[in-house]
Amino acid sequence: MSKDERTYYILVTLGVIAVIVAMISSHISGKGRDGVALPETEAVETVTEAETLIFEPIETAVETETVEADTSEASPKTGENAAINADTQENLAETPYKTEDLIYLAKIVENEAGSDYCTDEHQRYVASVALNRVASPRFPGDTILEIALCGYGDGNPIQYMYALDPNEGKAAFWNIVPSERAIQNARYVLENGVLDDTVIWQANFVQGSEVVKKFTYDFAVPPTTYICK
Repeated sequence: MSKDERTYYILVTLGVIAVIVAMISSHISGKGRDGVALPETEAVETVTEAETLIFEPIETAVETETVEADTSEASPKTGENAAINADTQENLAETPYKTEDLIYLAKIVENEAGSDYCTDEHQRYVASVALNRVASPRFPGDTILEIALCGYGDGNPIQYMYALDPNEGKAAFWNIVPSERAIQNARYVLENGVLDDTVIWQANFVQGSEVVKKFTYDFAVPPTTYICK
């Protein structure tokens, strides 16, 4: 390399160094390359400070209510409520039948007219016959149960078909499960009275002195039930 070339490279190197020094000096003094002051920047929070700021618990006042159990005794009913309660108790006391009487009568209704095609009136006539037999001196038995089992092993004429078998008749009666409809129709007659106080017979044939009512269903075998007095 000639003397002139070495001189050239030295000058270029010195120029580059000068430019670098100038740039460093301007950055330290807060000015850009054009001598314009750089904007001030906010200090950056450390990670620890940021986490503290984000996850710092917020204290809030929580209102709590303490509910105490009511240990006071219920006060007796007064005024209108007391009158209603008294009326209810009086009505229950005056009910002319016991729960078991309702069930016994409903069993008879279910056994004699429990098919879906039997009408409510039919079921109520069946209940009326049973109650009339309780009241009639012609039939032994002073209760619905005694009438229901009349003729079962007591030497009297059989009144209901389930009592025909002297070995299973009574058990057959206890096994009858009355439907809700049979219970409601039995209840209706017990609470409102019989439909006719002269009817004491019901069968698929005519008996007694007069036919009061008959119910015919084309698909029943036999098709007609006669209610007689």
